[in-house]
Amino acid sequence: TTLSITRIPYLNVAGTVCACYRKLSNHVSNVRKYQKTVSELNKLSPRILEDIGLSKSNINSVAYYQSTENKKLIL
Repeated sequence: TTLSITRIPYLNVAGTVCACYRKLSNHVSNVRKYQKTVSELNKLSPRILEDIGLSKSNINSVAYYQSTENKKLIL
């Protein structure tokens, strides 16, 4: 069998589309994780936040870290 040179660009386009879809899908997933984390932390009282080493002022940064990393946050 011979490989037609005209089909190669289509493979490259399909690969690019798949890569873009994966990147967009990961971004949407991270945004949802961020929003859920912020929502859950905002429900906690300042006393409970203090007990776990957080304050209202750093909820957004903690949520961002948690949504973009797949490891536990060490405070």
